[in-house]
Amino acid sequence: MSGGVVGAGAALAAPVPLDVTAGAVAGASKLKISSQPRARTVAAGKTATFAVKVPRGAKVTWQVRKPGSKKYVTIKGATRTKLSVRATTKLDGALYRAKVAKGKARATSSSARLTVVTKPRFRTSPAAVTTAYGRTASFTVAASGGSVAFTWYRKLAGSTKFTKVGTGTKLSIKATASLDGARFRAVARNAAGSTTSRTVLLRTGSAPRITTQPRITVVEEGNDAAFTVAAAGEGLTYTWQTLEVDSLEWRTAGTGTKLTVPAVGVARSGLSVRVLVANRYASVTSEEVGVLVRPTSTAPGVPAVPYAVGNLLSLWLDKAEVVDLGSDYPAPGAGFQYEAAAFMAYDLDERPVTASSLTFGHTGADGTEYEVVEVVDVFEAFSEAFGEDAVDNEAGLVLLMPVVKVPVGAHDGLWSVTSTSGATPSTAYFDLC
Repeated sequence: MSGGVVGAGAALAAPVPLDVTAGAVAGASKLKISSQPRARTVAAGKTATFAVKVPRGAKVTWQVRKPGSKKYVTIKGATRTKLSVRATTKLDGALYRAKVAKGKARATSSSARLTVVTKPRFRTSPAAVTTAYGRTASFTVAASGGSVAFTWYRKLAGSTKFTKVGTGTKLSIKATASLDGARFRAVARNAAGSTTSRTVLLRTGSAPRITTQPRITVVEEGNDAAFTVAAAGEGLTYTWQTLEVDSLEWRTAGTGTKLTVPAVGVARSGLSVRVLVANRYASVTSEEVGVLVRPTSTAPGVPAVPYAVGNLLSLWLDKAEVVDLGSDYPAPGAGFQYEAAAFMAYDLDERPVTASSLTFGHTGADGTEYEVVEVVDVFEAFSEAFGEDAVDNEAGLVLLMPVVKVPVGAHDGLWSVTSTSGATPSTAYFDLC
C-alpha cells in the first residue's frame, strides 16, 4: 500500500549507511525491504519524500532523529510506504528510517539524511579593480548555502549585455585597453536557487614609466646632494625615500621630481636613494642610487663605508693591519713595521680603473709622511698564481693592497688616495688606524 504527498522536487543521493541492520526477529521468517529510502537535498519550504518498498501487508512506521538528538522518535500518523516532509532549516541533517513489521517478522530500513538548503548568500562580494595594462585583475567571491556553484559575467563598456566569462570563486583576467570600463558580477547557484552579486567596475590604463633614472651623486663633505627623475604617464606622483648605511628601514624624504639632501657629512656617505612613481593604475620604483662623499683631512672616511675618490666609488675593506711580507721582502728595518689595507674602487662612468691611476700616502699624527713601499694588485696576483680564469672582473673593479712602512707602535695618522683618472687629480683621506 502506498501514498503520501507528491512533488518533493528533491535531488537523489546515495543513502547513508544503516545504523540498525535490517533483519528479522529470531525464530521468525525473514522480512525483506526491497527498496531503501534515499537521502534528499531540497530547498527550504519544499517537500522531501522518502519511500520504502516492503512485502504486501507489512506495517510501516516512520521514525526521525532530529539534528542534535541521539534518539529516533516515531512520527505520529506516518504509516505509509512514502513519507513526505516539508523541509525547514531546523530539519537540516535530520535522519529518517522506516520500521517494518509483518506478523512476528521485523526489519528496520537504512537511514536517509535530509539536507535543507537556502538560496546562496554572498559573504564576500567582488570588489572594483584598477590596474595597469598587462597586469592581472582578480575578482573573488564567497557565499553560504552549502554546495554552491559560481558563474562570472562581464559587460564591456558601451554594451548592454552580460556574457559568461568564467566559473569558480575567483576570476583572473589580463588587463587590456579594451577592458577599461567593463563591469563584472557573479551568480551563485545551489539547489535552492540563485543569487547575483553586486556589479563592479574594472579600470585599466598605462603604468608609469621612468624615462630618466636618478644617478649616483658625488659631493664634497658638507655639501647638498641633488637627485632628479623623469617619468611618463598620467596623474603621476613621486615619493622619494632614503636608506641610511646602518639602517634597514626606508624613510620618506620628499615628493616631486627633485630631491635635495642637505649638508651631507662623511657619516652619511653611502646613503641610498630611490623614488616611487605612481598613478592610479600602478607604481614603479626607480633604481637605487646613492650619495658618495669625498672625505677630507679634517673629516676623514672610515673602513667598510663607500666614499668618492674623484669619480671613483671607493671602499676600504677593513682597518690597516701589521703584515709580515715574508723572507723574500726586505726587512722594514730597526724600529719599523709594515702595515697594509685593502682598497677597492669602481669608476662611476664605467671606465676601467688601473692601479697606475691611484697614488697612496700615509701621514702620521705628527705630520710625518711615511713611505708607501708597494701597492699589490690583488686580482693580478691571483691571475698569476692561479691562471687568468681564476678572476672574473667584468665590472672593471680594482682591488689593491698598499703597504706602508711606519714606526713600531705608530698606528695612527691618515691614509690618502689620489686619483688621476679624472680631468683633475682628486684626493680623499681616510682614518684606517
